[in-house]
Amino acid sequence: MSRRIGIRFTLISLFHISLFLAGLCKAQDHSPDPANSISSARQQKKSVNLANLSLEELMNIETKVSSASRQSESLAHAPAAIFVITAEDIRRGGFSSIAEALRTVPGLYVATINRHWWTVSARGFSDYVNNKMLVLIDGRSVYTPEFGGVYWDTQDFPLEDIAQIEIIRGPGGTLWGANAVNGVINILTKSPAETQGVSVTSSAGWNEGYSASVRYGGRSHDLTYRIYGKASYSEPGFLPTGGRAQDFMNLSSGGVRADWTISDKDKLTLEGQGYYGGFRNQAHGYRTPTSG
Repeated sequence: MSRRIGIRFTLISLFHISLFLAGLCKAQDHSPDPANSISSARQQKKSVNLANLSLEELMNIETKVSSASRQSESLAHAPAAIFVITAEDIRRGGFSSIAEALRTVPGLYVATINRHWWTVSARGFSDYVNNKMLVLIDGRSVYTPEFGGVYWDTQDFPLEDIAQIEIIRGPGGTLWGANAVNGVINILTKSPAETQGVSVTSSAGWNEGYSASVRYGGRSHDLTYRIYGKASYSEPGFLPTGGRAQDFMNLSSGGVRADWTISDKDKLTLEGQGYYGGFRNQAHGYRTPTSG
């Protein structure tokens, strides 16, 4: 009798272990890396000519996001009020900075204090130094310990390298921790594999100044990398009296990103940025357009 009970207990234990392992394998198979899933979705969109698709097929095209629940999912099923600025939106918009692109986001308050100082906030909490909006670049927080906010003027890298910008309007502290009281702005850059070769861009405009950038992407076996350098100058703005505000800024920046594919499931990413510049701040009574 005791032997039968022992055999029955062993069979039941093996059955539960097999169910656990099957569930674990299923979870592993259905939990892809968010960056890889988003990258593959972009590649799929590039290979399809949208002009040849029907209305129903266009409605079935999904945008992948990863900021709402920290895993890749469809934008339509994301459990948050999330807005996405795609690389195509940036290309068509002709923006000169990341903060300027954020002016297109509904419910986001974006304003310039002077030629080099931006304030970006949501939910009515606008301030000269906003420390309640978490800003990430590839999952890396870029806030300054000085006041807990972001120096938007120093986040100056080629906009062509941005894959998409995901904006969550609403509390995100449960998933993202400090600084995410009013929302999260997650800036996702393209992988070095998507930015191979040499790219040279320049821009200039009236009352905008000029900028020029050079980027090179290369490959060495399982390592892909990207380096860039950018220089920009912002002209002084205008005062309500019609005169010039002495608030110009010049900035030189550079950065590198390297992705090393260790195996089919493991990848190591190294990323760094640096900048050097100067500015002048004498813009009393300076007025610029705002959005919100």
